[in-house]
Amino acid sequence: MEKIKQKSKKNSKEFYKKNKEEVSLKSKERYKKLGKEKKQKYYIINRKKILSNLKERIYGITDVKYQDILSQQNFVCAICKNPEKVKHNRKTISLLAVDHDHETGKIRGLLCSRCNQGLGHFDDNPEKLRSGIKYLEMFNRQY
Repeated sequence: MEKIKQKSKKNSKEFYKKNKEEVSLKSKERYKKLGKEKKQKYYIINRKKILSNLKERIYGITDVKYQDILSQQNFVCAICKNPEKVKHNRKTISLLAVDHDHETGKIRGLLCSRCNQGLGHFDDNPEKLRSGIKYLEMFNRQY
């Protein structure tokens, strides 16, 4: 039995020496996957705490203030008046995004992902948005 163990150890050492890069790569991939799974589990368990900390650190608002703004908006997006539909990691519906002025940091309201990204694509520029509105109105009249 002892000889088998020694032979097995010897074979595994030789295999490792010959295939060091491949073994190392597989090990790194396994570690990354394990780390990702642990992070995902942690996030699922602590989602509310993590998001609360982010809102306070980034935007300076507490959960109470966020909920206050949300209730003032009747729990819907300030622009399209719809609730958020985008799912986070295909599991839970995302929270409405905190929309803010990037220059002053002042909070404007809570938006769904689509409206928030739409404003971002127009660089938060009212003139670009007005131009887009004119374009849509002109397009609707032509066809």
